[in-house]
Amino acid sequence: MEPCNIALDIETTGLGPTDTITCVAIAARDHAWTWTFQSEQDKLNSADFIAKQLDNAALIFTYNGATFDIPFMQREFQYSDQQVGAWMAKLVDPLYAARALLGYGACPKLSVVLELNGLPSKTGSGADAVALARNGQWDELVDYCINDTKLTLQLLELPQIKWVEGLVFWPEARGGWSLETR
Repeated sequence: MEPCNIALDIETTGLGPTDTITCVAIAARDHAWTWTFQSEQDKLNSADFIAKQLDNAALIFTYNGATFDIPFMQREFQYSDQQVGAWMAKLVDPLYAARALLGYGACPKLSVVLELNGLPSKTGSGADAVALARNGQWDELVDYCINDTKLTLQLLELPQIKWVEGLVFWPEARGGWSLETR
């Protein structure tokens, strides 16, 4: 099978060093996978398959994956630095690029960027996902996580991304980002 671009999103019990992953979603144009983690055994059963999808991807699209999703997964699933480095080399994360160019405070939430680019809205927030897991609403959590993943895929397949009013990012051969004011 030819490598394809995928999008990745995770949900967690929070943002701290003792919090854990509750859901992972990966989406490509023609298929998607989701995993929920209600036990350590769930993680052991899924970690290798998740890694294989990331290993085999042409590019990995995320929104905040460079500083959140990938590092959280490395800690939780004990992925090696070498493996994570290979994923980071093919990671496309406009939020990471924007923070480098504009500073942390100039970076809108995914919901704002989706709206600016005429894409459908998110169905919730990370805080909602924490509550869904806490309340055992696993189907709803999966729906939320896979929806975010599919929206990220749609966003990053656009030829250019409107960031904030008057600013546009576009990928340069998907290896870097350029910024233009309009």
